[in-house]
Amino acid sequence: MKSRRYDSDFLSVKSVLDSGKLGQLVEFHLRYDRYKYDIGPKATKETPVPGSGLAYDLGPHLLDAVISVFGIPLEWKKQLGKFRPNTQVDDFAHFHLIYPNGLQVFITTSLLVTEPQPAFILHGTKGSYIKQRADVQEQQLQEGMKPSNPLFGIEEVKNQGVLTYFNDEGIKKQENIVSEKSSYMQVFDDVYNAIREGKPYPVTEAQIMQQLEILES
Repeated sequence: MKSRRYDSDFLSVKSVLDSGKLGQLVEFHLRYDRYKYDIGPKATKETPVPGSGLAYDLGPHLLDAVISVFGIPLEWKKQLGKFRPNTQVDDFAHFHLIYPNGLQVFITTSLLVTEPQPAFILHGTKGSYIKQRADVQEQQLQEGMKPSNPLFGIEEVKNQGVLTYFNDEGIKKQENIVSEKSSYMQVFDDVYNAIREGKPYPVTEAQIMQQLEILES
């Protein structure tokens, strides 16, 4: 599920964290929502078999993103829900992860959200960052754009995240954060570098096992 590490919206979150302008991070909220009231035709997603349900469908993307940034949590809780009529699998999932220094991470995914919610909400001791989910790669590929196109993976200006913080002089500042150009081709580069160049693959066995432990808890 490592491809989401190369979404433009997630890359913008990492750039804000690296800037230090949020101070010590206190809360990290991550969402991935859709609206699908009717039961879908895919048996692998809608029937109670191993790996079905929303937690296993979208949860790994979100857990991988969090673990890639913050590492292994100290503790966690998981809550699932079934709200669509006649659903046999979970269509709501929430994970609460706790990290050192009291950092609280909240992951939520739902199939019953009609209007897009901010995908990332970060609160620190000096500021906050709010960002909509806005990676354009999938849409561009469906429209026939190739990854070699200079415009591939560039987010629209209207989707820029907003960083609000207090500087060292105590003055409140607000910035629109331009997301980095994104490309899932980086995943293939990582595979090549691991196989042919002997470089460590970004996703470790420990991270994968941690995802499974949380999903199965």
